[in-house]
Amino acid sequence: MIDCVKRNEIFSAFKHGLSNSEIARLADCSRTKVVGLRKLYDATLDDKENPEALQDLILTKPTYKPREKVYHVLSDEMRKLIDEELEKNAKKTALGQRKQLKKVQDIHNDLCKAGYQVSYSTVTKYVRDRKAELDSATRECFIKQKYVPGQRLEYDWGEVKIFIKGELKSFNMAAVAFCSNGRWARLFTRQDKQAMMEAHVECFHYFGRVPEEMVYDNMRTAVKSFVGEKKPTTELMQLEAYYGFRHMFCNARSGNEKGHVEKSVEVIRRLAFAYRDHFDSLDEANEYLIGVCEDENKKIWDRVQEELDAMRPASPVPMTCFEAYHRNVDKESVISVESNKYSVPSDYVGKSVWVKKYSDTIVVFDTDSKDKMEIARHQRIHGSDQWQLDLQHYLKVLRYKPGAVRNSMALRQSPAELQELFDRYFKDTPKQFIDLLLWARDNNHTFQDLCSSVQVARMKGIRDINVDSLKSVLADCQKMVEVIQMPWTQTIESGSTQNFATLRRLFNTNTQKQS
Repeated sequence: MIDCVKRNEIFSAFKHGLSNSEIARLADCSRTKVVGLRKLYDATLDDKENPEALQDLILTKPTYKPREKVYHVLSDEMRKLIDEELEKNAKKTALGQRKQLKKVQDIHNDLCKAGYQVSYSTVTKYVRDRKAELDSATRECFIKQKYVPGQRLEYDWGEVKIFIKGELKSFNMAAVAFCSNGRWARLFTRQDKQAMMEAHVECFHYFGRVPEEMVYDNMRTAVKSFVGEKKPTTELMQLEAYYGFRHMFCNARSGNEKGHVEKSVEVIRRLAFAYRDHFDSLDEANEYLIGVCEDENKKIWDRVQEELDAMRPASPVPMTCFEAYHRNVDKESVISVESNKYSVPSDYVGKSVWVKKYSDTIVVFDTDSKDKMEIARHQRIHGSDQWQLDLQHYLKVLRYKPGAVRNSMALRQSPAELQELFDRYFKDTPKQFIDLLLWARDNNHTFQDLCSSVQVARMKGIRDINVDSLKSVLADCQKMVEVIQMPWTQTIESGSTQNFATLRRLFNTNTQKQS
């Protein structure tokens, strides 16, 4: 194959009257190639209809007819069968059945079962070439878009894996992109409708503005039905009614129609978590993430501000995002939410309670009270068929059945320090342990206060750790807190500071006189 430089050198040699053999020897190519180029060169010179033919020939790179692929082993019948399987795969892809496509290995096995003798590599080459032909025939044309400032925001989800207290966990990142490439993002433990709603609310109130239109791909949290015309979910309609924007859904498998947000997920994930991926809590990770977005937005703040100025102000009161329903409390004093169990105070066994499900929290209310008093609050469980119990909810029952606390799941789900307190000092006297917990609850002491009181008692030299000694320590600590918080202690502190200042001045004066 001769490149453009060598071909033009051969054209130049024609003008010097060299023979074809001499030119072939100097150019290190076959004489047949030189003969073909001379014919092309002479035909160009004789082209009187196009006086610029020679210039076109010299300035154009040489092209060669692609070698025709010949599959000697594949018969027409085998090619037809392979084409039919590829067509079936294309239909499944259009229906969203990407995980149910036949692979090349499956097609090869079908041919072998049908009695055809063909190698796997031959089928692989043919399938690869056919896919290349189909892709070139159906190559998509992208249309450059230009949007009015403030017209739209684009929303999408992305997965992020980071370490929380040394444990690798997977989170869902909600990403919002401006047409100016301004960005906002937040991590959620779930990718459900409540998380989608909370992401919208936090974004709108973070910027204080609402666009005319929000753009989504075919995510289940936004699209309720794909039959016929796409229908939005109830949660998305609630957001639209409250904030006054409208939605737009992209076509299936056409995330490029959003334009900005697909890239934003990748960009934010790289800029934030490629540099740091260890955090003590999810809140710390989200604080870091929004800081990264702010730094990126500052670089193009003039354009972001132009879009914000064109948007409508957000409602001053954020929309509350939850899913609510009634649940019956069973005999184990738990309610069931999404096949998981959450405890409530034992007084509500057999009663109906009202439950609010947020993206990360479960809140339970008493339906009989006028103001629907909150009676329980739990972090949502990520999984199924799991239990989350609060020992405080069972103290009233354990007071009459103290022996049940030893192997109770509620105790084993309590903080490790509290379990150690029971196992070390109250294992043989569970009733005293329950009495201590009830006394602490009535006096507004937390489990952490009880565990800390053990350390204080040891520092004071108290060897016998029991109910009375811990009560005494907590009472003394409470008195110290009250003394520190009394107004006259501030007066004493201020007076002491003034006295020290006066003494310092007198000391300095006497020192100067002596010198």
